[in-house]
Amino acid sequence: MLIIAACSRPPAETAQPRGLQLEGVTITTWHGAAQTATGTAARALVTPSGFYAEDVKLKSASGVELVAPLLDGALDLSRAAAADGASVKTSDGCSGQTRGRVDYVQPIVRTEGPVTGGGCGFELNGSKLTYDLVQRRAEIAGPVRTRIEAAR
Repeated sequence: MLIIAACSRPPAETAQPRGLQLEGVTITTWHGAAQTATGTAARALVTPSGFYAEDVKLKSASGVELVAPLLDGALDLSRAAAADGASVKTSDGCSGQTRGRVDYVQPIVRTEGPVTGGGCGFELNGSKLTYDLVQRRAEIAGPVRTRIEAAR
């Protein structure tokens, strides 16, 4: 029995995605002639089908800042996912974050974990979020706790 175990094949190694490995990445995205975002990533892997990036910080042309420990998606940015959550901040000071997975399939963002938000005169906690980037409309799943501040 011992001889059979000694002659067996070693377990196959998990295949790593093949592509271009980069470190200290500077990111600039374009839609036609318009620059849409700039940012950085500590490391990235670019493959024919997409990208994987670590320690990502992006700022869109509209001033929205995104920070994610891990981000992967399509090269055309029609879809992306942040497996370990993300945080966002708008140019007018509104912010939100989750440690749960975030999925983006143009133009909808969905979270799979609790979300918090604040700034802009409110605070918010919810169990999930769906956000339409085109309509600028959020749906927060409950239970939801909110606090709204008024100027008066």
